Amino acid sequence: MKYNVFITDYFSKKIRSYTRKYRRIFADCKDFITVLENNPQTGDKLKGCIGPVFKARLASRDMNKGKSGGFRVIYLVRENDHSVFLLTLYPKNEQANICVNQVNGILKQTGFA
Repeated sequence: MKYNVFITDYFSKKIRSYTRKYRRIFADCKDFITVLENNPQTGDKLKGCIGPVFKARLASRDMNKGKSGGFRVIYLVRENDHSVFLLTLYPKNEQANICVNQVNGILKQTGFA
């Protein structure tokens, strides 16, 4: 069954902040959303988060480094209503990892906790 993918306001702000540096980020995200619609557990499940939160790699056509050097996308999966909520993203070259406290803070800020 296909999942519905929703973009949170927080995610929208983050993606807009990267558009000047990474001009093809919207196209990259659109391709990623198509993958999530069919397989929302494509990423690694983050332990210690409020709810089933995943982190997945997103290749960037602007970076030319493949998935490992591209973006990381953090998203929440709700199985009961087949929904995926994009929470945040960050470029791997600017931030190595995201801590559980940051993710839980975003969940609270977006109303999921």
